[in-house]
Amino acid sequence: MNSYRMKKLISLLLICLGSLWAFAQSEVELTIQLFTPDLIGQVTVDQEPFITWMGTVTNTIEANLKEEEGDKEVIVVVSVHRDKAPSISVGARPKLSKGGMKKLTDALANLAEQHTKFTDYSFAVMAKVNKGCDQELEFEPAISYPQKTEMEAFKKLEPADKIKEISIWMKEEVIPIVAYYENRAEDQFEGVRSMGEILKQQKYLKARVEDLTENNPDYWRATMEMSQGNQIIPFTKACMYLADGAFDKANHLLFVIRFFSDNESLPALFLDEISAKMEVVNDEITSAINQGIALHDQGKYKEAVSHYNKLLKVFPNSAWLNYEHYFSGAAQMKDEDKQNDAWTASKKVIYTCDPLYPVNVRASTGKEGYLLFRRQEINSLFKKKEDLKSDFVKYADIALELEDYGFAAQLYWLILSYFAKEDYDNRNILAHYLYCLDKLGDTESVKNFKGDFPEEFAKVEAERRRVMEESPTYKAFGKPE
Repeated sequence: MNSYRMKKLISLLLICLGSLWAFAQSEVELTIQLFTPDLIGQVTVDQEPFITWMGTVTNTIEANLKEEEGDKEVIVVVSVHRDKAPSISVGARPKLSKGGMKKLTDALANLAEQHTKFTDYSFAVMAKVNKGCDQELEFEPAISYPQKTEMEAFKKLEPADKIKEISIWMKEEVIPIVAYYENRAEDQFEGVRSMGEILKQQKYLKARVEDLTENNPDYWRATMEMSQGNQIIPFTKACMYLADGAFDKANHLLFVIRFFSDNESLPALFLDEISAKMEVVNDEITSAINQGIALHDQGKYKEAVSHYNKLLKVFPNSAWLNYEHYFSGAAQMKDEDKQNDAWTASKKVIYTCDPLYPVNVRASTGKEGYLLFRRQEINSLFKKKEDLKSDFVKYADIALELEDYGFAAQLYWLILSYFAKEDYDNRNILAHYLYCLDKLGDTESVKNFKGDFPEEFAKVEAERRRVMEESPTYKAFGKPE
């Protein structure tokens, strides 16, 4: 049943309720507000039974409020869950009589339970009793809104439990809904359907996210099959990263997805909640790391390392944390060769967590110095609105130079799809995109385009080398390579 059908049934439900109002001791006017977007609602509930159950809820509210005297406004917020009884919050202004409130809440609590398939479904029933309320009063008791309540509960979790909660949320709620829509794609969209099967079969639990996405030609086929504004394919990858606890990589993708998503697309409907939870986690990581930095600044390197070791058990995939762990450890080493060896080992871990981590410790050649500078340059991007497009192009070029070909390709495709040629100085962005795919081992996608791409790929390499060799940082080193 589509969302139009669901809204129509709700309208019919309210019309039927109207026939009861005439016999009420008090006149009661009801309206329903759906908090859960239709794209999510039509996947997470069985709509016909759910509409019937909503009718029972509204009938119960109407039957109880018709006995309430006076002019009042009442809000009943209902959140239906997958694995527990519905949460119900009732507030009124002026407040209901003590007996009336108890009778209403007891009646709602005693209704037959309804459950969702995946994520929560929430709505509010708003009742105007007689003339309603024309006073500036607060609802009593205060109404608990689902998203606020959930965030408050999330904030109270221990850090390790927050990470676990996000992973479970992705695996059991968000990813199944994404899979539902990808698997419903028309047959000709083989790439999208392939990604849906990967999610449906939960292959991301046993395989590297990169192997299922950027190293998989079907991922890029799916990327190219989607219409503008619908970033469900990179969102799929971000969800896999979140399920795996790879928050740094997920954050890069989520940052980009937000800029290019239509407000009513599925990724956009989840982005605010994901961002809110990620902000809480990121703030906790920052606070915890800063405690270690304070120890380091006091010369307490051993204590700092011990602090970081404890944190790494909770946040093993934080590039910043792994870097600070290295930094405090190296501070205890007097031998420069040991420091270099420690960095060689640590940077593999750091750049696995975040290939674009904007720090490198040493550079002995012009190329190393240039790449060190390019990493640091990431921190200067996206500071001014007027530089947004040029910053995205620069971001893609830096990712290519740092050999993060998957992220670079994602950016180049978006640039090609959304920006005018003058925004990237009429460069051959398609060649840059396909060059990255070629580096990832995808030799299929290039067949969809006409052109001498081996020659174009050579031009891409020559262009990046020219930019590097003209850099003052590169020239400052006596040894170029």
